Amino acid sequence: MELIQSNLSGLFQGFETAFNKGFQGAQSRYKTVEMEIPSTTAEENYGWLGSIPAIREWLGDRIVQSLSITGYQIKNRRFEVTVGIPREKIEDDQYGIYGPIMEKMGHKCRLAS
Repeated sequence: MELIQSNLSGLFQGFETAFNKGFQGAQSRYKTVEMEIPSTTAEENYGWLGSIPAIREWLGDRIVQSLSITGYQIKNRRFEVTVGIPREKIEDDQYGIYGPIMEKMGHKCRLAS
């Protein structure tokens, strides 16, 4: 393949399609144990109730239980992976093996999310 912009753009689009296929095909498991909250800032601060007192049988006077409040902060982090394909593989039309690799990368990224 000749290394010109249009050829490289097409190659990139093919790899992106393969990556997205792998990403969409993987079943992410985090939603079974976590709650997703969109973030619009560099970090998020969360306040939660601490331990909630147990209910008891009402015998006599009321007993006032204190609630505790806890909090934590999560800083957003960015992740990336950049790969290179040897120039000779593109020039010699030997880049076909990289499509399945891109698909697998998409799959792994989805599982990590």
